[in-house]
Amino acid sequence: MIRFDGLYQAEQDDYYIYLRFFGDGTVITANSSGQPEEVVGWFQKGHPSVSTGVYTINGDEISFSAANAGGLIEYNGQLTDQTLSLRSYSQVNGFQEEYEYHFVELFTALFEGDPVYLRVRCLDVLRFQDETESDMQEWVFFLRVPSAWAFSAGLQERVTRVAVNVYDSLNWQAGVHREHDDGARYALEKVEAVILGADLEQRRPWAGQSVYELLPGEKVHLVK
Repeated sequence: MIRFDGLYQAEQDDYYIYLRFFGDGTVITANSSGQPEEVVGWFQKGHPSVSTGVYTINGDEISFSAANAGGLIEYNGQLTDQTLSLRSYSQVNGFQEEYEYHFVELFTALFEGDPVYLRVRCLDVLRFQDETESDMQEWVFFLRVPSAWAFSAGLQERVTRVAVNVYDSLNWQAGVHREHDDGARYALEKVEAVILGADLEQRRPWAGQSVYELLPGEKVHLVK
């Protein structure tokens, strides 16, 4: 069975090859000299360094092609719970390779530890149907997350993805009641996050502002 709660890693002489699978059938690949906990912050769908494809599983056999601006590489092989044995063929230069990928569990570990709070500052504009937009405006919300999530490498990238999910939800809600929908939508321009210290938490600076709780899959729940 393919796993979604981490990365598959194969070791080269001076770098690693990474694979990440998603439940929607997507797979991404990338090369990096970084360790798994260092690459997880940017190793996401849509990143310019990532190749993307769609995988197919038949029993213990898996196949997919992954493409980026440089070309296409085909993969096929066998999987177990912890390893992938894959053969690859590059349609760019005809090069063939064979590697064994070992699974590294990451995302469960990120949800360990006592909760801490983040102050998330967002800069956005409101875009109207006539293609005009408002002046830049600031919105601050607070995010309650496990300490491992807050203090692991790649926090800024993770918070940005969470903020995008929050804005997507706000824009979706704006279109629910069509009779009151003027077509205006928020466009997120910049995200900054600060981890609150224990002394600051005790003063509860989020009074009167939105507080979200992080859920698995980088979704959020509005606490207040």
